[in-house]
Amino acid sequence: TNFPCSRIVVNVRSDVESQLSSITGTFAEDGSRSSSKHAPVKRNETWIKDMNAFLEKVDELLPDDYSKLIDLSTWSKDVGILNDLVEWMGFKDCLFKEVGHENWEGFGRDKSLGKNSDGAGKGHVFDSRKCRYPHVLEE
Repeated sequence: TNFPCSRIVVNVRSDVESQLSSITGTFAEDGSRSSSKHAPVKRNETWIKDMNAFLEKVDELLPDDYSKLIDLSTWSKDVGILNDLVEWMGFKDCLFKEVGHENWEGFGRDKSLGKNSDGAGKGHVFDSRKCRYPHVLEE
């Protein structure tokens, strides 16, 4: 392969009702594409389920050490899933202290980030002091 150390994270959201609400609330109100180059796409729960099925199939087709399927509906409530993912990607001594929310109420940052982890409320959701990627080639 061209990129033998590459890793692909396949992210789905099994809560299709929330996904549809997020899409329609963030993008075109009528659920269609705004570009005139493409035919409008009917965005509904069936469309999201079909997209999830496609992404799950992509994950199944790739070797286990190349892709990892995660579900936003699960990992957004369980920081351990993100920490397992970081380890699977090959990073060492990296730790998420909590799940960050970087699109709070649209595109804002959740102001409560970091309050659960360091008590100071500085927004540090990731402990990166010792974090490293040991597979970097040294010259």
